[in-house]
Amino acid sequence: AMGYAKKRSVPSLAAGLTFGGLLIGSGILISKNESFQGHALASGTTGIMSAVMAQRYMASKKFMPAGMIATLGVAGFAYNVKKALEWWPEE
Repeated sequence: AMGYAKKRSVPSLAAGLTFGGLLIGSGILISKNESFQGHALASGTTGIMSAVMAQRYMASKKFMPAGMIATLGVAGFAYNVKKALEWWPEE
């Protein structure tokens, strides 16, 4: 949303809405006791977000915003992978 507000970047707006929607969806799944699916979705979302933002950080060498988002994304990815493994279905 900030990318769109500052520079009218439609791709930033689309990415923000997409990733935000996916993370909200993962939260809904977790709240409905579908913890594995929710954390797996969040893992994929944060993993992709981290990879894309890390590439942007490497190209620009500016920590804000790409480096910060990549760092937070890696933390979210690690947490959600850990939780998804805890909730791995026993079939």
